[in-house]
Amino acid sequence: MRSKCPAARGVQVANRKRVAFWACVALSPLVLFGCLFVGASGFGLPDPSTPSGKALLALRTSRVLAGFIVGGALACAGTVFQAVLRNPLAEPYVLGVSSGAGLGAALAILMGVSLSHFASVPALSFVCAAISLVLVYFLAGNSGQGPSVYGLILSGVI
Repeated sequence: MRSKCPAARGVQVANRKRVAFWACVALSPLVLFGCLFVGASGFGLPDPSTPSGKALLALRTSRVLAGFIVGGALACAGTVFQAVLRNPLAEPYVLGVSSGAGLGAALAILMGVSLSHFASVPALSFVCAAISLVLVYFLAGNSGQGPSVYGLILSGVI
């Protein structure tokens, strides 16, 4: 029987969120371990006693861990955008950050900078994304006051 008290429903929702969070935390290592079994060379854990098996296992492990870390970082960045803009549908495209990063990557490839060092494309993408965010921030400014949320969104879309 459900309780009609709003406070009790709030506690139930909080408990459900807590259980879902801890279920995700508990399942993460299992998912990471399961990802080691899947690869372009087929299903199954590579044999670590052979040189090719060791190389495959090392490759899969580094890629799985990198994907896990990058995914967590992207989730944190999305949460920051949503908190700053106070909009649950906010994304990097709203402020023009993704467009700036794409421009930086295209410039790095077109200028041939990508041939000099493997990290030049991500580095120039990051720099151009930061520049576009600063431009949006200054474009949205209110004559000496900080920019409003609506000004940030509108100038980012522009």
